[in-house]
Amino acid sequence: ETCINCKNCRIVCPANCDASTDSRYYKEEHRRFALEPMFIAMNNPGLMRKGAAMAAMGMPLFNNNRPLRKLIENLSKPALKLDKDATLPKPSTNPFAVRFNKRLTGNARVAYFYGCADGFLENQTAEKIVRVFDMMGTSLDIPEQVCCGVPAESYGFTEYSRQAAGYNIESLNRYDYIITGCGTCVLMLKDYPHLFKSSEHLYKEAKKLAAKVHEVSEFLLKYGDNLNSAEKGKITYHDSCHLRCAGTESEPRQFIKELGLNYVEMDYADRCCGFAGTHYFTDPHESSRIFDIKRKSLDESGAEIVASCCPTCILQFAIQQTNARSVHPVSLIEINGKRG
Repeated sequence: ETCINCKNCRIVCPANCDASTDSRYYKEEHRRFALEPMFIAMNNPGLMRKGAAMAAMGMPLFNNNRPLRKLIENLSKPALKLDKDATLPKPSTNPFAVRFNKRLTGNARVAYFYGCADGFLENQTAEKIVRVFDMMGTSLDIPEQVCCGVPAESYGFTEYSRQAAGYNIESLNRYDYIITGCGTCVLMLKDYPHLFKSSEHLYKEAKKLAAKVHEVSEFLLKYGDNLNSAEKGKITYHDSCHLRCAGTESEPRQFIKELGLNYVEMDYADRCCGFAGTHYFTDPHESSRIFDIKRKSLDESGAEIVASCCPTCILQFAIQQTNARSVHPVSLIEINGKRG
Protein backbone atom coordinates (compact mmCIF):
# COMPACT_ATOMS: atom_id res chain seq x y z
CA GLU A 1 0.00 0.00 0.00
CA THR A 2 2.80 2.43 0.82
CA CYS A 3 5.04 1.75 -2.19
CA ILE A 4 5.61 5.04 -4.05
CA ASN A 5 6.72 3.23 -7.24
CA CYS A 6 10.20 4.76 -7.38
CA LYS A 7 11.43 1.34 -8.62
CA ASN A 8 14.81 1.68 -6.88
CA CYS A 9 14.31 -1.87 -5.61
CA ARG A 10 14.76 -3.11 -9.18
CA ILE A 11 18.28 -1.66 -9.13
CA VAL A 12 19.61 -2.07 -5.60
CA CYS A 13 17.96 -5.18 -4.11
CA PRO A 14 20.58 -7.98 -3.93
CA ALA A 15 17.79 -10.58 -4.17
CA ASN A 16 16.32 -8.93 -7.30
CA CYS A 17 13.01 -8.25 -5.60
CA ASP A 18 10.66 -5.88 -7.38
CA ALA A 19 8.32 -4.47 -4.75
CA SER A 20 6.81 -2.02 -7.23
CA THR A 21 5.39 -4.87 -9.31
CA ASP A 22 4.09 -6.62 -6.19
CA SER A 23 2.45 -3.35 -5.20
CA ARG A 24 0.82 -3.07 -8.63
CA TYR A 25 -0.70 -6.53 -8.28
CA TYR A 26 -2.09 -5.53 -4.89
CA LYS A 27 -3.54 -2.29 -6.25
CA GLU A 28 -5.17 -4.14 -9.15
CA GLU A 29 -7.19 -6.02 -6.52
CA HIS A 30 -7.93 -2.91 -4.42
CA ARG A 31 -8.73 -0.25 -6.98
CA ARG A 32 -9.77 3.33 -6.37
CA PHE A 33 -12.51 3.32 -8.98
CA ALA A 34 -13.00 7.08 -8.63
CA LEU A 35 -9.70 7.43 -10.51
CA GLU A 36 -10.95 5.66 -13.63
CA PRO A 37 -12.35 8.78 -15.40
CA MET A 38 -8.91 10.39 -15.14
CA PHE A 39 -7.25 7.45 -16.89
CA ILE A 40 -9.93 7.44 -19.58
CA ALA A 41 -9.16 11.12 -20.23
CA MET A 42 -5.40 10.53 -20.24
CA ASN A 43 -5.85 8.09 -23.11
CA ASN A 44 -7.80 10.65 -25.14
CA PRO A 45 -5.67 13.53 -26.51
CA GLY A 46 -8.67 15.77 -27.12
CA LEU A 47 -10.01 15.32 -23.58
CA MET A 48 -6.56 15.96 -22.13
CA ARG A 49 -6.26 19.26 -23.97
CA LYS A 50 -9.72 20.37 -22.82
CA GLY A 51 -9.05 19.26 -19.26
CA ALA A 52 -5.76 21.17 -19.18
CA ALA A 53 -7.52 24.34 -20.36
CA MET A 54 -10.15 24.01 -17.63
CA ALA A 55 -7.45 23.38 -14.99
CA ALA A 56 -5.52 26.45 -16.08
CA MET A 57 -8.63 28.60 -15.71
CA GLY A 58 -9.64 27.13 -12.36
CA MET A 59 -6.26 27.00 -10.61
CA PRO A 60 -6.13 30.70 -9.56
CA LEU A 61 -9.52 30.31 -7.86
CA PHE A 62 -8.46 27.76 -5.27
CA ASN A 63 -4.67 27.38 -5.16
CA ASN A 64 -4.27 29.81 -2.24
CA ASN A 65 -7.77 29.49 -0.83
CA ARG A 66 -7.33 27.44 2.37
CA PRO A 67 -11.02 26.67 3.07
CA LEU A 68 -11.55 25.62 -0.54
CA ARG A 69 -8.34 23.57 -0.52
CA LYS A 70 -9.56 21.74 2.59
CA LEU A 71 -12.86 21.01 0.86
CA ILE A 72 -11.05 19.71 -2.23
CA GLU A 73 -8.85 17.53 -0.03
CA ASN A 74 -11.90 15.89 1.52
CA LEU A 75 -13.73 15.50 -1.79
CA SER A 76 -10.69 14.00 -3.53
CA LYS A 77 -9.93 11.31 -0.92
CA PRO A 78 -11.78 8.50 -2.75
CA ALA A 79 -9.60 9.12 -5.81
CA LEU A 80 -6.30 11.00 -5.56
CA LYS A 81 -6.23 13.02 -2.35
CA LEU A 82 -4.93 16.53 -2.99
CA ASP A 83 -3.50 17.49 0.37
CA LYS A 84 -4.33 21.08 1.32
CA ASP A 85 -0.64 21.77 2.07
CA ALA A 86 0.68 20.60 -1.29
CA THR A 87 1.91 23.25 -3.72
CA LEU A 88 0.10 22.44 -6.92
CA PRO A 89 1.92 22.75 -10.26
CA LYS A 90 0.73 25.47 -12.59
CA PRO A 91 -1.10 24.20 -15.68
CA SER A 92 -0.07 26.09 -18.79
CA THR A 93 -2.63 28.49 -20.21
CA ASN A 94 -1.13 27.74 -23.63
CA PRO A 95 0.19 24.17 -23.32
CA PHE A 96 2.90 22.76 -25.51
CA ALA A 97 0.63 19.79 -26.29
CA VAL A 98 -1.83 22.21 -27.91
CA ARG A 99 0.61 24.50 -29.68
CA PHE A 100 2.68 21.66 -31.13
CA ASN A 101 -0.09 19.16 -31.70
CA LYS A 102 0.90 16.80 -34.53
CA ARG A 103 3.91 18.69 -35.89
CA LEU A 104 4.87 16.41 -38.79
CA THR A 105 7.68 17.40 -41.15
CA GLY A 106 7.32 14.48 -43.54
CA ASN A 107 11.00 13.50 -43.49
CA ALA A 108 11.98 13.21 -39.81
CA ARG A 109 13.72 10.17 -38.38
CA VAL A 110 13.33 11.44 -34.81
CA ALA A 111 10.06 11.73 -32.88
CA TYR A 112 9.54 13.67 -29.66
CA PHE A 113 7.44 12.13 -26.88
CA TYR A 114 6.84 15.09 -24.56
CA GLY A 115 4.76 13.37 -21.86
CA CYS A 116 2.08 14.83 -19.61
CA ALA A 117 4.17 17.16 -17.44
CA ASP A 118 6.12 18.91 -20.19
CA GLY A 119 3.08 18.81 -22.45
CA PHE A 120 0.57 20.45 -20.14
CA LEU A 121 2.32 22.19 -17.22
CA GLU A 122 3.97 25.61 -17.19
CA ASN A 123 7.63 24.96 -18.05
CA GLN A 124 10.09 25.61 -20.85
CA THR A 125 11.69 22.20 -21.36
CA ALA A 126 9.55 20.94 -24.24
CA GLU A 127 9.82 24.12 -26.28
CA LYS A 128 13.57 24.29 -25.61
CA ILE A 129 14.01 20.77 -26.99
CA VAL A 130 12.28 21.82 -30.21
CA ARG A 131 14.47 24.94 -30.47
CA VAL A 132 17.65 22.90 -29.98
CA PHE A 133 16.73 20.50 -32.78
CA ASP A 134 15.77 23.41 -35.03
CA MET A 135 19.13 25.03 -34.28
CA MET A 136 20.95 21.81 -35.22
CA GLY A 137 18.92 21.50 -38.43
CA THR A 138 17.61 18.08 -37.36
CA SER A 139 14.03 17.35 -38.39
CA LEU A 140 11.88 16.52 -35.37
CA ASP A 141 8.34 15.18 -35.58
CA ILE A 142 5.83 15.50 -32.74
CA PRO A 143 3.20 12.88 -33.52
CA GLU A 144 -0.12 12.52 -31.71
CA GLN A 145 0.40 10.71 -28.41
CA VAL A 146 -1.18 9.87 -25.06
CA CYS A 147 0.21 9.49 -21.54
CA CYS A 148 2.93 6.83 -21.36
CA GLY A 149 0.74 4.83 -18.97
CA VAL A 150 2.70 4.99 -15.70
CA PRO A 151 -0.05 6.71 -13.65
CA ALA A 152 -2.65 4.12 -14.64
CA GLU A 153 -0.29 1.23 -13.95
CA SER A 154 0.79 2.71 -10.62
CA TYR A 155 -2.81 2.61 -9.38
CA GLY A 156 -3.58 -0.86 -10.71
CA PHE A 157 -5.45 0.10 -13.90
CA THR A 158 -3.18 -1.92 -16.16
CA GLU A 159 -5.72 -2.19 -18.98
CA TYR A 160 -5.44 1.58 -19.51
CA SER A 161 -1.63 1.30 -19.58
CA ARG A 162 -1.98 -1.38 -22.22
CA GLN A 163 -4.36 0.80 -24.21
CA ALA A 164 -1.94 3.75 -23.99
CA ALA A 165 0.95 1.54 -25.07
CA GLY A 166 -0.95 0.35 -28.15
CA TYR A 167 -1.74 3.93 -29.15
CA ASN A 168 1.84 5.16 -28.69
CA ILE A 169 3.44 2.14 -30.36
CA GLU A 170 1.35 2.71 -33.48
CA SER A 171 2.14 6.44 -33.46
CA LEU A 172 5.88 6.21 -32.75
CA ASN A 173 7.22 3.02 -34.28
CA ARG A 174 7.63 4.41 -37.78
CA TYR A 175 10.57 6.54 -36.53
CA ASP A 176 14.19 5.49 -36.04
CA TYR A 177 14.64 7.36 -32.75
CA ILE A 178 12.23 8.35 -29.97
CA ILE A 179 13.41 11.10 -27.62
CA THR A 180 11.84 12.35 -24.41
CA GLY A 181 12.88 14.66 -21.58
CA CYS A 182 11.10 12.62 -18.91
CA GLY A 183 12.89 9.75 -17.18
CA THR A 184 9.59 8.11 -16.27
CA CYS A 185 8.47 8.12 -19.90
CA VAL A 186 11.84 6.65 -20.94
CA LEU A 187 11.39 3.73 -18.56
CA MET A 188 7.76 3.09 -19.43
CA LEU A 189 8.33 3.22 -23.20
CA LYS A 190 11.19 0.76 -22.78
CA ASP A 191 9.04 -1.40 -20.49
CA TYR A 192 6.07 -1.67 -22.86
CA PRO A 193 6.79 -5.34 -23.75
CA HIS A 194 5.78 -6.42 -20.22
CA LEU A 195 2.22 -5.29 -20.93
CA PHE A 196 1.72 -7.89 -23.66
CA LYS A 197 2.08 -11.65 -24.02
CA SER A 198 5.11 -12.74 -26.02
CA SER A 199 2.82 -14.31 -28.62
CA GLU A 200 1.00 -11.05 -29.35
CA HIS A 201 1.79 -8.80 -32.31
CA LEU A 202 2.05 -5.74 -30.04
CA TYR A 203 4.71 -7.49 -27.95
CA LYS A 204 6.99 -7.63 -30.99
CA GLU A 205 6.20 -4.02 -31.87
CA ALA A 206 6.86 -2.97 -28.26
CA LYS A 207 10.28 -4.65 -28.37
CA LYS A 208 11.10 -2.66 -31.52
CA LEU A 209 10.02 0.59 -29.88
CA ALA A 210 11.98 -0.09 -26.69
CA ALA A 211 15.23 -0.26 -28.65
CA LYS A 212 14.63 3.22 -30.15
CA VAL A 213 13.95 5.20 -26.95
CA HIS A 214 16.48 7.78 -25.69
CA GLU A 215 16.45 10.44 -23.00
CA VAL A 216 17.09 13.66 -24.91
CA SER A 217 20.40 14.54 -23.21
CA GLU A 218 21.65 11.00 -23.90
CA PHE A 219 20.63 11.42 -27.56
CA LEU A 220 22.30 14.83 -27.85
CA LEU A 221 25.48 13.50 -26.24
CA LYS A 222 25.71 11.00 -29.12
CA TYR A 223 24.34 13.04 -32.01
CA GLY A 224 24.34 16.70 -30.96
CA ASP A 225 26.46 19.20 -32.85
CA ASN A 226 28.21 22.36 -31.57
CA LEU A 227 26.18 22.62 -28.37
CA ASN A 228 27.47 25.02 -25.73
CA SER A 229 26.29 26.92 -22.68
CA ALA A 230 26.87 30.40 -21.31
CA GLU A 231 25.82 29.46 -17.75
CA LYS A 232 28.27 30.31 -14.96
CA GLY A 233 28.67 28.89 -11.48
CA LYS A 234 28.50 25.35 -10.17
CA ILE A 235 26.03 22.86 -11.58
CA THR A 236 25.11 19.47 -10.12
CA TYR A 237 22.86 16.63 -11.22
CA HIS A 238 20.08 14.67 -9.53
CA ASP A 239 19.23 11.19 -10.84
CA SER A 240 15.64 10.43 -11.74
CA CYS A 241 14.84 7.07 -10.14
CA HIS A 242 13.04 5.81 -13.23
CA LEU A 243 15.82 6.95 -15.56
CA ARG A 244 18.36 5.06 -13.43
CA CYS A 245 16.12 2.02 -13.65
CA ALA A 246 16.14 2.45 -17.45
CA GLY A 247 19.95 2.25 -17.36
CA THR A 248 20.82 5.91 -17.97
CA GLU A 249 23.07 7.44 -15.30
CA SER A 250 26.41 8.70 -16.65
CA GLU A 251 25.15 10.16 -19.94
CA PRO A 252 23.34 13.27 -18.58
CA ARG A 253 26.37 14.07 -16.42
CA GLN A 254 28.70 13.75 -19.39
CA PHE A 255 26.36 15.87 -21.49
CA ILE A 256 26.49 18.67 -18.89
CA LYS A 257 30.29 18.49 -18.77
CA GLU A 258 30.59 18.62 -22.56
CA LEU A 259 28.57 21.84 -22.58
CA GLY A 260 31.64 23.33 -20.86
CA LEU A 261 29.96 23.82 -17.48
CA ASN A 262 31.44 23.76 -13.97
CA TYR A 263 30.02 20.42 -12.88
CA VAL A 264 30.14 19.17 -9.28
CA GLU A 265 28.78 15.87 -8.00
CA MET A 266 26.55 15.98 -4.93
CA ASP A 267 26.19 13.25 -2.33
CA TYR A 268 23.16 10.97 -2.57
CA ALA A 269 22.47 12.12 -6.14
CA ASP A 270 20.83 8.77 -6.80
CA ARG A 271 18.47 8.94 -3.81
CA CYS A 272 14.75 9.48 -4.51
CA CYS A 273 13.75 13.14 -4.09
CA GLY A 274 10.37 12.15 -2.66
CA PHE A 275 8.04 13.64 -5.26
CA ALA A 276 7.40 10.21 -6.80
CA GLY A 277 4.71 10.99 -9.35
CA THR A 278 1.62 11.74 -7.29
CA HIS A 279 3.00 10.92 -3.83
CA TYR A 280 3.84 14.56 -3.08
CA PHE A 281 0.24 15.63 -3.67
CA THR A 282 -1.16 13.04 -1.26
CA ASP A 283 1.47 13.42 1.47
CA PRO A 284 3.62 16.55 1.02
CA HIS A 285 4.98 16.29 4.57
CA GLU A 286 6.46 12.81 4.08
CA SER A 287 7.67 13.91 0.65
CA SER A 288 9.53 16.79 2.30
CA ARG A 289 11.09 14.44 4.86
CA ILE A 290 12.35 12.19 2.05
CA PHE A 291 13.83 15.30 0.40
CA ASP A 292 15.74 16.34 3.55
CA ILE A 293 18.89 14.43 2.58
CA LYS A 294 18.75 16.03 -0.87
CA ARG A 295 18.42 19.49 0.62
CA LYS A 296 21.52 18.94 2.77
CA SER A 297 23.54 17.40 -0.06
CA LEU A 298 22.65 20.21 -2.44
CA ASP A 299 23.66 22.85 0.09
CA GLU A 300 26.97 21.11 0.76
CA SER A 301 27.74 20.89 -2.97
CA GLY A 302 27.56 24.68 -3.32
CA ALA A 303 25.75 24.28 -6.64
CA GLU A 304 23.72 27.18 -7.96
CA ILE A 305 21.87 25.01 -10.52
CA VAL A 306 20.60 21.46 -10.11
CA ALA A 307 19.73 19.60 -13.29
CA SER A 308 17.51 16.55 -13.60
CA CYS A 309 15.91 14.57 -16.42
CA CYS A 310 12.51 14.38 -14.74
CA PRO A 311 9.83 17.12 -14.73
CA THR A 312 8.51 16.22 -11.26
CA CYS A 313 12.02 16.01 -9.75
CA ILE A 314 12.66 19.49 -11.16
CA LEU A 315 9.39 20.63 -9.60
CA GLN A 316 10.32 19.08 -6.23
CA PHE A 317 13.63 20.97 -6.10
CA ALA A 318 11.78 24.20 -6.93
CA ILE A 319 9.24 23.61 -4.16
CA GLN A 320 11.55 22.37 -1.41
CA GLN A 321 14.52 24.78 -1.60
CA THR A 322 15.49 28.23 -2.88
CA ASN A 323 19.30 28.10 -3.04
CA ALA A 324 19.58 26.53 -6.49
CA ARG A 325 17.63 26.83 -9.72
CA SER A 326 16.28 23.48 -10.98
CA VAL A 327 16.27 22.76 -14.72
CA HIS A 328 16.44 20.01 -17.31
CA PRO A 329 19.99 19.64 -18.76
CA VAL A 330 18.72 20.67 -22.21
CA SER A 331 17.68 24.04 -20.73
CA LEU A 332 21.37 24.84 -20.21
CA ILE A 333 22.08 24.92 -23.95
CA GLU A 334 22.79 28.31 -25.46
CA ILE A 335 20.55 29.20 -28.43
CA ASN A 336 21.88 31.76 -30.93
CA GLY A 337 23.97 33.56 -28.35
CA LYS A 338 21.23 33.51 -25.70
CA ARG A 339 20.96 31.45 -22.55
CA GLY A 340 18.28 28.77 -22.44
